[in-house]
Amino acid sequence: MKAAADFFSAFFRQDAETRLPAAVRWGFLTALFLLGAAFWAAFLNFGAGPWEYHDWAEVNLPRLAFVQDAVRTGQLPLHMPDSSALRGLTDRFQSLPDVILSPQLLLLGVMPLGVFILVNWLLLYAAGFAGLLALRRQERLSLGVFTSLFLLLNFNGHLAAHLGVGHVTWGGTFLFPWLALLILRLLAGDTTWRWAAQTAALLFLIFLQGSFHQYVWALMFLGILGLAAWRKAWAVLRALVFANLLSMVRLLPPTLLLGAFDTDFYGGYPSLGAAARSLLQPRAPADSLPFANFYSPLGYWEFNLYLGWLGLALVGVGLAAWVWQQTRARKLSPLWAPLGVLALLSLGSLYQPFAGLPIPLLNAERVSSRMLILPVMTACILGGAALQRLLDGRRWAGWGALLLGVNALLGVDLLRQAYAWRVTAAAAVFPFTPVDVTIKTVANHADPPYTGLLLAGLAVTTAAALALAFFVRREARRKARNN
Repeated sequence: MKAAADFFSAFFRQDAETRLPAAVRWGFLTALFLLGAAFWAAFLNFGAGPWEYHDWAEVNLPRLAFVQDAVRTGQLPLHMPDSSALRGLTDRFQSLPDVILSPQLLLLGVMPLGVFILVNWLLLYAAGFAGLLALRRQERLSLGVFTSLFLLLNFNGHLAAHLGVGHVTWGGTFLFPWLALLILRLLAGDTTWRWAAQTAALLFLIFLQGSFHQYVWALMFLGILGLAAWRKAWAVLRALVFANLLSMVRLLPPTLLLGAFDTDFYGGYPSLGAAARSLLQPRAPADSLPFANFYSPLGYWEFNLYLGWLGLALVGVGLAAWVWQQTRARKLSPLWAPLGVLALLSLGSLYQPFAGLPIPLLNAERVSSRMLILPVMTACILGGAALQRLLDGRRWAGWGALLLGVNALLGVDLLRQAYAWRVTAAAAVFPFTPVDVTIKTVANHADPPYTGLLLAGLAVTTAAALALAFFVRREARRKARNN
């Protein structure tokens, strides 16, 4: 009985974890990680596909096949043989901001395409899990609250639906816990150059995954936060400036296509009620085609945010605790500003004026419903941290048993709904699109404007990295002298 009581106490109170052997704690966390890895492996049919549908066939499989040819033949991935996989705009591969250019691409030299898709996704999942572990350490989260966040952040409807239709570039979403960690550190008073460098590097890493949209949402979130927390504005500005300077190797080549990109604005959630329903109503691929939901020309994968009734209730309790803690402290969190603004901009046509501005980053967001995932994930984390503070004052071990039961039900619900979007199920719904990846070979040719911008971007990226290293090192030396 004592062993059970100790476990349940440790499950909802982090300060009680010392009663458990380290092997038990880490064994539990390892089991969670392996559960998620097994889920995503099954979701992608262990790398076997099928891939001949929607954006898998039209966009991402041909692009990866092209890079694979570049890796295996020892060439730079500069020009594709045609523009079909690049939205019909160009043959210049790196002129589109959402192509993957991360270091993992070297694995294509030894892996088939399907296996690489699986391994790359699992690597990003592992990076996100590491971010959650870092959040757990910083916010002193119990095993129970950590489990809730693990389920809500990794198996929500947004991530599953986008991957199901072939948006493999959505992998950068897994890195949002690291962004939340840095934001919480900023609000706790860390305004150092080290913080700015880490934040800029994280955003650049997200960009390299092909997660251009996630990069833009993060810039917007941080920019609004800097305005709301004006005492932290200088630190935020440094991070934003250097994030873009580090990303110049990716930002400059797309300028060759300015004016050529599709600028039609497709909008966001038709109403606040529609956004709320997207959190609660499960939808499978068969019920997700355009005009089947909200009378929208967009497929439901652009709206899916499924957390379920239990998940939403859990987040709601956490956010209520967050509000109550601010009320007690008589201090409003500046995070209300970016959470509220991005949530509002995801509704209807509220973002359209910004999409019409001649600003390359802002006018790239044509489906504003997508950006709601960042406020939702941040709200989950804030609510989880606040819920932990609430639970820390409790002593009855039954709270741990209750949280264990809630997490078990939540896990079954989220994994079942997410698994409905697995590639084998989605392929049965979407039209079959044959794709011949053997013809997606490197077709590099002389192109001075393009290669010139690539070299200029690489020079700026390198200079920015060296400058950041200099500022961080100088700051550390000054701190050492003062101590």
